[in-house]
Order: sequence, then C-alpha cells, then structure tokens
Amino acid sequence: NMAARRLSVLAALLLFAGRVEGFLPSLGGLGGSSAASVSRQSAARVSGRAATVGLSLAGTGSAAGDRRHVGSSGLLACTAKLDDQFWDWNGYKIRYQSAGEDNKGASVVLVHGFGGNADHWRKNTAALAENGLRVFAIDLIGYGYSDKPDPQDMAAVNGELKRDLTSYMRFAKEGTPSYGPVGTTHFTDMAHPLGSGYNFYTWADQLADFSRDVVKDPKGVFAVCNSIGSCAGLQFAIDCPKDVRGVVICDPSLRMLNSKRQFPLAVPFVSALQTVLRETPIGEAFFAQVATENTVRTVLKQAYGDPATVTDELVAAILNPGKTDNAPRVFLDFISYSAGPLPEEQLEILSSGEYAGEDGPSIPISILWGDKDPWEPVAQGKVYAQYACVDQFEVLKGAGHCPQDEAPQLVNPLVASFIEKHSGVASVK
Repeated sequence: NMAARRLSVLAALLLFAGRVEGFLPSLGGLGGSSAASVSRQSAARVSGRAATVGLSLAGTGSAAGDRRHVGSSGLLACTAKLDDQFWDWNGYKIRYQSAGEDNKGASVVLVHGFGGNADHWRKNTAALAENGLRVFAIDLIGYGYSDKPDPQDMAAVNGELKRDLTSYMRFAKEGTPSYGPVGTTHFTDMAHPLGSGYNFYTWADQLADFSRDVVKDPKGVFAVCNSIGSCAGLQFAIDCPKDVRGVVICDPSLRMLNSKRQFPLAVPFVSALQTVLRETPIGEAFFAQVATENTVRTVLKQAYGDPATVTDELVAAILNPGKTDNAPRVFLDFISYSAGPLPEEQLEILSSGEYAGEDGPSIPISILWGDKDPWEPVAQGKVYAQYACVDQFEVLKGAGHCPQDEAPQLVNPLVASFIEKHSGVASVK
C-alpha cells in the first residue's frame, strides 16, 4: 500500500545516507561522467604510497556493444561469463567460476561485494588467467547462486562461534574512543548483534576452506576483493597468514553503519530502523523496490563513475541472483550488521609485530580506489595508506565503486603487477 511504499522509500533514503556498505539505491541524481580519452598517468602520492591513475574507457565494452537477452523467466540473461561450478561446503552448495586452473602461475581468489557475485568479475577472471595465473571467482554464502540458509540456522559454519572475538582487543591502541571517524581502531563490538551466520568471520572461513579444498595451491593464494568483500579477504589473511600471499582491496567498504562509526545517541535510531526493515512487511516491500531492473540500473549508474558502462549484461549479473530463494532475508539481515571488524582494525592487525616478516609485514596489501566512488569516498579512505602492511595505494581517476568491472583495463594490470612483485611468477601483458 501507499504507506508501506512511503516508508520503504524513507528507509532507502536513510540507509543510503549511511551508505549501507555501498549498495543501496540513491533516489537522487546519477553520478558524473568521466573523460573518454585514453590515458594512464601517475599523480601525487599519499603518505608515500598513493598514486592516481587515469581512466580509459576505450575498448571496455560500452552499452552500444551489448545485446539484451531475456530468459524464460523474463529476467535479463548474463551471457558473458564462465561456466558455473559448485563446491559442497559443510552441506551448503557454493557456486564458483575459474580460468587457467592448469596454469603454473600464482593462484588468485576473487571476492565480490554486497549484492555482487562471481559474475561481477567476468571482465577479470579470464583476463588474469591470460597472464599465467590460476583464477577463481567465488559466490560467498548468501550471495549469487550459492545457498542462502536462514541466518539463525548456520551454526555449522558461523565463524563467530569458532573464535574468541575479545582476543582482538590486544591490538587496540590505548585511549582509543568507543566510536570515531575512519582511521580509528576500536576493536569493540566485533560480534553480529543478532548472532547471524552472515558475518566476516564466516566468509573468511569459507575463503580459507575454498582455498584448501578447491584451489589447492601449497604456496597459498592472493585474494582480490571489492567493497565488503575486502573485509572478508582481510579477515582471511588475519586468520590464515600461511595461506595468503597478499590481498588486493578495491574500494573497500568504510562500514559507515557500524556502531563504532556512529555517535552513540544515533545508534538506537539506526537500530530501530533496521528492526523495522528486518521484522515487518516493510522490509519485504523495501527489497521488492530494490530488486527490479530499473532500480538496480539506477543504483549501478550512481555507483559507477561513467553511467555508460552500466549495461544490460551487468544489470542481469547483479539482479538475477536477487530472485533466488531467501535472497530478501539475507539482504535484510546484512543491513542489520552494525558490528564486526572495520578495515582499519584489520590493517592494524596485519601491520603488527605478530604478522611481521624479515623485511616488514608478511602479508602485503594493495588498495585500489576509484576517485568517483560516491559511497566510499577515497578522501576518507586515504588514511589507510599509512598502515605498514599497505604496499600500494592507487587512486583510479574517473572510476566508481566497482573499478574491476568499470575499468578492468586499469585494475587487471595493477593486480597482475602486484602479484608479480610478490610472487615472481605472473607476467603483465
């Protein structure tokens, strides 16, 4: 009804103001366009590490080059993707794709963000394999075409139940307040407030088991992540340092709805809104508003630096998994995840003496960040360049929140060169 619709729109506006980990709709204008010229140039560094790279849009597959395909269900069909494969993880079906499994180079696991899936790496998986790498793109449990169990019925895989979350307090700096801006490390409120199995520790365990059971590289893997997938990849590195050779994070989520980011007086109001969305019909109405072709297209055009790169194929890749069983429940559960680790807490751990090698931090981190990202502004994220484990901080000129898809001609060479630097195996084409 009209009242529910108005409330869902209000919820969307409020949640977008908090950026909801970078994938809820803005009902305002679209993001600005970027230059179409071909360029790649370096600019000033941040803390000695950050560089700016110009965005080339030529040859990346614009909307004019795509064709619309409609499946029997009426949904757009995503055709430019690799074959799906499935892995059984503790009784749950997990979808993944791969390329170059027989290559002799380093192994790479690609990790999507909120609302994403392995198809969001369709411009990277095969391209990186052409550089001699073994590349695997996975759907995290709850996303894509992986199983989506009830959040409260995941004891067999819930990573929070397998850890002492208070142990991370040993990394906290003395005098750190209980909340604060990006760049402060608190190490409080590490557990999901609802005890849900959809948390970064669960996803880190999934990546660890996938790497051991499917990738099977005795040297370990490089994790390449986008948005909230960055927290999953960094946690994987923290938990399994012998299995991770390096991590690339693209436009990591700043987690602005985390309680450690909020002024304490605002926390009850945010929590109340999350409860309304999660436990009343308004939430289902809200999801119904989001999971449509027009809304997903609008969201992506707002998130991408150049709206022209939002094609029918991309819309299909993001929208279609949202039509699978229990997708609304997972969506509404995640927007209630106002706890757990922050990226700076994870970078603080990986920069600590416990993770030191002979010449510094043992797990190098590369950060790639689009300067047109409206959800996770690079101006706030540049503070991450100060952590000792951060080997590279590249600002991608003209790119938005998902540069691996919008600007693969920038991201793929940067990923390959980072892996080459830290493995001596990959070659950059």
